[in-house]
This record gives sequence, structure tokens and C-alpha cells, in this order.
Amino acid sequence: MTARTAPADRARAEARHGLHFAGLGSEAELQALSREGGLERRRAWLVDLDNLVLAARRAVARGDGEVACGAALAVAELARRAGPLGLALALLQDAARCHGAPRRDLERVRIATGAVLLELGRAEEAGPLLEAAARACRGAGEPALEALALQALAQFEHDRGRPDRANARIRAALALVPRGEVWLDARLRTTAGAVALYEGRFDAACEELERARLGLRACGDRLSEARVALNLAVAHGQRGDIAQSGDWYEEALRLLDAAGDRVGLCAALASRAAWCDKVGRTDASRWYLEASLTLARELGDRRGEGIAHGGRGRCAAVADPRPHLEQALAIHRELGWDYGQVYALCGLARLEVAAGRAAAALALADE
Repeated sequence: MTARTAPADRARAEARHGLHFAGLGSEAELQALSREGGLERRRAWLVDLDNLVLAARRAVARGDGEVACGAALAVAELARRAGPLGLALALLQDAARCHGAPRRDLERVRIATGAVLLELGRAEEAGPLLEAAARACRGAGEPALEALALQALAQFEHDRGRPDRANARIRAALALVPRGEVWLDARLRTTAGAVALYEGRFDAACEELERARLGLRACGDRLSEARVALNLAVAHGQRGDIAQSGDWYEEALRLLDAAGDRVGLCAALASRAAWCDKVGRTDASRWYLEASLTLARELGDRRGEGIAHGGRGRCAAVADPRPHLEQALAIHRELGWDYGQVYALCGLARLEVAAGRAAAALALADE
């Protein structure tokens, strides 16, 4: 290879490298991660994560939108489960600014970007992006993609404390599912169950989540099934089925750990801590909270960090809960996450009631 031909040869080699990894971001490849054998594929991809990231960055540098979008989507799929979320967000945003990508891939990038922003607790940024994606998919006659955008918008509405709108979004998404699309229907029902859960409709939540679990099991999607198990644990706990809730927590933690879903595991640890506190296992509750907080910091998951602080503020084993609730409130205000702010404010109001400061408690409740 001469000095003159070396740059051209290197550029061709980088392009071939990029095309290989961009192919991993295709819809067929990403859906294969949620089928039988998907966990093994996901682990293999994680070994190659550095190459995936490199392919995305090189494609952005040379303005190759098609490769940039494909590689960024593959990285995002991995990062939404294993972290780091910030890396996925940066690559997706860079890819969206490149030219030459197919319109469908650009909408997939917008939906994935909105979903990652929601994972990070940045709902205000996610909402307009997802609205635009849903409109574009509707105009292009892409019902499956529109359904995914609406699913993310349901999560957005939930995060903004608007359960009626969240329910309307997910019902509209379910209406778009083509007949026979078991996996997509199950994925959407996972969100429908979560929305019902946070509305306080616990029987409806259990029904939707069980339908989702059976559909995901039929498709071999053990990773999504793990998150359904976590929501079933919460739903049964809210219904007062403490023993059954505990069993679902054990199943969720086992599945999440086996799948390498560190983001889901972070949420499960905090939720399990609340269950332990409720049944009087205060030492176990404190251990789960510490594990959740450590993992959230490793992932760069600010919302997870805020949730863990909020849990510590509610934990009976914590001698001085106020600093933890104040830290949780500060994080959730920074992120604009209404649901988290309400949780922290209610905890602080309870402290004021316990201290006999009724006026201060009412002020917090009004806020």
C-alpha cells in the first residue's frame, strides 16, 4: 500500500466496517434480540460494543447518515438495558443530524431518542420529539412505528402526571397493531399494565401484565418478560398480595440479572427495597437501596439516583430521612419529572406532620 492509496483504502475499510455494524440496527436484527436466543445475541453484541460505537462515530464524521443511524440504533438498544444511557443519547442525536439516511430510519432514531430521554427523566425534551415522530409515521402510513411512538408518549404522559392521557395514548397504540403481531401487542400491553398500575387500577394492571407476559413468553422475549415480572410484583403488592408480590420480585430480579438488564435491575432493586420496608425487613431494605443507588450512579441514571434517594427517605432504617428526600426532590426538579417530585414532596410533608408542623406540611402538599 503506497502513501497515496493508504487514505482511500482506509476509507473503504472503514465504510465496510460501518456497514457491518449498521446492519445490527436493522429492525430484523433488533427484533431478533427479543426472540428465542436473543439473550445470547445481546451478550455477543456487548462484547463488540466498542466497535459499534466506533462505527457510529466514524459514520457521523463522514456524514454517512444510513450507517450512523443503524449503528446508533444498535448501541441504543444495548444501552437502554445495560447503560450507559448518555452515550446512546449522544450517538442518536448525532445520527439524526446526518444526511442520507432513509426516512423510516430517521423516525426510528427519533423514537429511540425520545425513549432514552424518558429513561433519563428528561420528559420535557422527549415529548415534542415523540409527537413529531408520531405525526410523521402517521403521515407515512407506518402504523407499527406510530404505535411505538405512541407507546413512548404514554410513558411521557405518565411521567408528567397525566394518567388519563397516558391511557388514551396506549389505547390508540394498541388499536394500530396489525392482526397476528403477538410481540408488538405484548410490548404495548406491558405499558398498558404499567399505566393502569399507576392509576390505581390494580386488577386491570394484573390482567394486562399477565396477557403481556404470556405473549412475550410465546415469542421468547425473556428480557421484556423480566420487566413485566417487576410490574406484576408491584401490582400484587398494591393489591395486598404480599407473598405473591415477593415471589414476583424474586422472579424479576433473577430474570433481570440473567439478561444483563442493569437499567431494569436498578429500578427493581429500589422497588424491592420498598417491599422489604413494608414487611418490616428494614436491613434488607437498606441493602437494596444502597445497591440501587450505586448502580444508578454507575449507569449515569439520574432518575434512578433520585428514586433511590427517595426510597432512602421513606426507609424506616434511615435515621435522618430529610436529606435524602431533599436530594430526591432536587434531582427530579432538575429533570422535570413530576411524578418523582410528588413522591419526594409527600415524603417531606409526612416529616412535617410527624414534627407537628401542620402549616409546613400543607404548604408542601399544595406544592
